[in-house]
Amino acid sequence: MSNDGNAALLQSVFNFVEQTVCTLCSLTEHHVGQSLQTSTSLIETFCTDSQSPTLTVCVGDMEGEGNGASISVHLGSVFLESSKSIIFQKESTMFSSTKPISSQLLVLTPRSDSLTQPFTGLHSLVKNGLVPFIGGVLDVEQSQDLSVVRGLKHLLRELELSLLQLQQNIHIPKITLIPHPVVNDLIQKAVQEGREPTTQDFEDLVESKELLDGLSETLKRWTEEIQQVTKLDRDSTTGSSLQEVSFWTNLSTALQHIKTQMDSPIVKVTLQMLKHGRRFRDTLSFEQDSGLDNKIKTVDNYNILMKSFPTKDLLISRDTETLRQAIMKIFSHLKYIKRTTYPVKRCQDLILAVSRDLAKQLTSILSDLSLMKMRYADFTKTIEGCLRLFRTWSEEMERFRTHLRYQLQTSTSGSRSLRVLQPEHKPLEERISELKRFRASHEQLCGVIERILRAPTPGAPASATLDAEDASAIERVKGAYDLIKDLDPLDLSDGNRSWASGLHQYRSNIAQVESRISSKLRDQLGAARTANDMFRILARYDVLVNRKNIKTEIRAHSDDLLRRVLEDVHGLKQKFSTSFKLTVNSRLSHARDIPPVSAQIIWIKQFEHKLDLYLSRVDAVLGTGWDKEKAGRDLRRAVEDLRVRLDHSSLFSQWQDTAQTMDHATSSSRALNIQLNPSTQQYVLHVNVPLVAIEANNESRNLKFLGHRPRVGLTRKFMFARSCYTFCMSLQASVRTYKRTLTKLSHHTSLSGLVAKYHRQIHTLVSSSIDLTWSDHRVEKFAPELAELSHIFQEKVDNVIAADKRVDLFVRDLETCMLEETSFRRILAAIQSVVDDLDRQAFHNLHTWVATVDNRVCKQLGTRLKNAFVEWTEALEMYGVHAIESPISSGAGMNDTISGPSTNGGSKPIGNDDDDDD
Repeated sequence: MSNDGNAALLQSVFNFVEQTVCTLCSLTEHHVGQSLQTSTSLIETFCTDSQSPTLTVCVGDMEGEGNGASISVHLGSVFLESSKSIIFQKESTMFSSTKPISSQLLVLTPRSDSLTQPFTGLHSLVKNGLVPFIGGVLDVEQSQDLSVVRGLKHLLRELELSLLQLQQNIHIPKITLIPHPVVNDLIQKAVQEGREPTTQDFEDLVESKELLDGLSETLKRWTEEIQQVTKLDRDSTTGSSLQEVSFWTNLSTALQHIKTQMDSPIVKVTLQMLKHGRRFRDTLSFEQDSGLDNKIKTVDNYNILMKSFPTKDLLISRDTETLRQAIMKIFSHLKYIKRTTYPVKRCQDLILAVSRDLAKQLTSILSDLSLMKMRYADFTKTIEGCLRLFRTWSEEMERFRTHLRYQLQTSTSGSRSLRVLQPEHKPLEERISELKRFRASHEQLCGVIERILRAPTPGAPASATLDAEDASAIERVKGAYDLIKDLDPLDLSDGNRSWASGLHQYRSNIAQVESRISSKLRDQLGAARTANDMFRILARYDVLVNRKNIKTEIRAHSDDLLRRVLEDVHGLKQKFSTSFKLTVNSRLSHARDIPPVSAQIIWIKQFEHKLDLYLSRVDAVLGTGWDKEKAGRDLRRAVEDLRVRLDHSSLFSQWQDTAQTMDHATSSSRALNIQLNPSTQQYVLHVNVPLVAIEANNESRNLKFLGHRPRVGLTRKFMFARSCYTFCMSLQASVRTYKRTLTKLSHHTSLSGLVAKYHRQIHTLVSSSIDLTWSDHRVEKFAPELAELSHIFQEKVDNVIAADKRVDLFVRDLETCMLEETSFRRILAAIQSVVDDLDRQAFHNLHTWVATVDNRVCKQLGTRLKNAFVEWTEALEMYGVHAIESPISSGAGMNDTISGPSTNGGSKPIGNDDDDDD
């Protein structure tokens, strides 16, 4: 760039800086221009040097306001005490001549409440400017690595927190103990000689009273300076938890700095000189009055609790879940108080400070979300997170109170009681709960309007389904919400009345909409015919029953509603007058194996449930006190009268008296009996348990479920049936299966030999157990054995019957199949496969059944052969050929001509020959 270009650039930057300083500091151009002229070389370096990216203009106010302000220019970012800094930063390393200077310079003006506290302005700049801006950029740049983005956001929040901590730090003076000149000279001399100071260095000096008095004054000054730190304290009822934690940690640092100086040669030599001069009172007073050791001990003890106190997690949280986790960590860390002497009262103040921090941080999070403008689903999710956070606080606080009570019991302080703490975030919690109720109510109102005011015409456009008044009501609801959606509901300051005023306007507009809805309700209730119709209509308005206009309209129809409910109650009374045995419920109960008394009580309870349902609906709609009017009293009287008739305690008592006289089986009864069937004159197996005992036990079990407990004596009487009920049911099922299987087998007598083994096993088991009684413990083993054998017997009988039917089909196929060798072989192979399958299942006496099958096959083959000879003879005679004499017609038997074909090919016997038919 030419010299002319550099001059033009310098002049442009100079003018921009001058105008900016004049505007921001309210100074005249003449004064600013004169001040900047003295620093033209620095501005020129800033313009031309790529290594100088920033220029700082510091404006002081040492001589008063206006033109008396001092102005200094510095390369780089500089902060001067009692000055306001204006930082100019280049967009790139060098200026471009094609762009205006204003677009190439970034101006930063960190603001603060006072010129001596720069952290306020820096914190505001980072919190309200830098962090949101970078967060927005990262949200737009979706291609960035998520882990890097989250890490950067976390670092930005930590930077914001660090600036806040620096801003809130309580000033703790840094004490430097200045020695007496004589002591300082002695130490300097010893240092130059490379040794430690000794008593010989000041033996002659301590005789001087003037020197000793000077040393005593030095000790007094040191005592006063040290006491500035040791007596320092802060009001724990104010400020944040971060201030409390920072106070004790910074105080510990300051005390350690003083302790280091106390161990230095300056203090040691001073004390030694006073002791040699016999000024013991001064040295003792210095050690006691400073209180340094006790303070260090106390602060170190407190810092057991303050060290690593997780308040940072709370202050950098940006959602309710991380806030909740931070609260849990804080309360968990607070339990370290048992290792310290940290005062319980101060600990409670610390908890209140945490509560203030929680309220502030949660308000900051929710304010960024615009609660009133959020979709209701997102709003509900956010509010539930807030309420879960508050519940966690309450639970953790209750547990910690128990911990503090124990701490008080073991402490040596006089107080043994805990203050009742009102959390600082309680107003915020109440406001959030109010917001939840408000938006829920508004959404319910909108839902009712959509459901009620819109006509039920499917497919019609919105404009066609609404009349003018309904459309106006919907628009009024939307307009009422628009009045408050831009308000800040989380502003809880005393002077802020905007939220209350907005709610008042909202309710005023909604009242007119409620009037429209109440008119709709009036028309629909007037058209209702029964109580159920009225309740069905009111159910559509259930969320609005507590609103004034709706409640008034419902009260106006209360007499009509109560009258119709009374009619339904009379209908229930008429139904109950019908005998239970004549109802459908009785037949259904019998089909479902419900005992008769229990079934009738269930039937009665259904009437009670309907009565309770009517009354609960009336209470929900009309509220309490509906029975004070005449219609209400009539309904109450009818309900109570029907309840008296529905009392089933007498039915239960009658059953108990009847059950007491029943003849139940005793434990000495035999489990099985063999009885003669009069119709068939055959003996049958029978389970010896009276059905009346089983039914009585079943009745007792169902009555207990219904809330009726039989008398103790009756319960003992049922004890036998209850103990053997399972075995009884199992034996009855087994015997029933056994009888059915025998009946099935009686239609296939030729197959009885195949299953004789399994039949005999049941006979053997029954014969060995025929004398068993119900009290015999062997019944527990006998019942499952009989069940297993009867199941096996049934399965085997089904298998042989199925096999016999298959063989019968194959034998019939021999009558109609083609007169070919392949056809006969195929059918005979199929019969052989059935026989082989039975052989693999190890059926006994199989050879007897196979012989029967052989006879049936031979007979069928003989018939086919005879018919074939007849057809062949007729065919040969047609051609004049002498007929061949049929061996059958000549008198020869079939067995003389064809050997009986064994279905197993004659290769081996089928089945076992060692068992005979039973």
